[in-house]
Amino acid sequence: MALRARELWEQVGRDIPATGFRANGSITLVADETELNVIEAAAASADAAERGLSVLGADEVRFMNPGLHGEFLAGLCCPFDAAVEPRLVLGAIRDWLSASGRYEFLAPREVVDVADHEVIDSTGARYAADLVVLCVGAVSGAPLGVVMPGDKLQRVRLQMAETWPLSRGLTTSVADGNSLR
Repeated sequence: MALRARELWEQVGRDIPATGFRANGSITLVADETELNVIEAAAASADAAERGLSVLGADEVRFMNPGLHGEFLAGLCCPFDAAVEPRLVLGAIRDWLSASGRYEFLAPREVVDVADHEVIDSTGARYAADLVVLCVGAVSGAPLGVVMPGDKLQRVRLQMAETWPLSRGLTTSVADGNSLR
């Protein structure tokens, strides 16, 4: 699934360069033996070669990404990983879709119901559609609470931080052991 998602994002990047798609690979740094065991298991999995996964020692990590300093034991290298610019990607996709003449972004509205070939928003407006793709993000109430009554839904949050430009360049995306959890 990750490889297919990567292919799709690469196509999006070709169609919509403003998403900031970069095929830059990634390294997940590990700080202790428990994390090292996790990445070693990932690199030994049946699909590791197809996914390009390998464990690098600390010196190999620093050679691959000279901008990395500090203490870590090793890193899981995934050369097929890629990145987009989270703060730019949604606006870039909206602009590209709007230019097609077949898309209109209506904010701040919520979908409150989905019927046969129809979507109803929080203002009561109805929209005819051949296909409805409902992307609810981290919302745990409506519309999922309405269309999936009785199912236990949990709100999740992805924590990201944006920094000032670093004093040194990074050649890959970088994660730490928290991403293994």
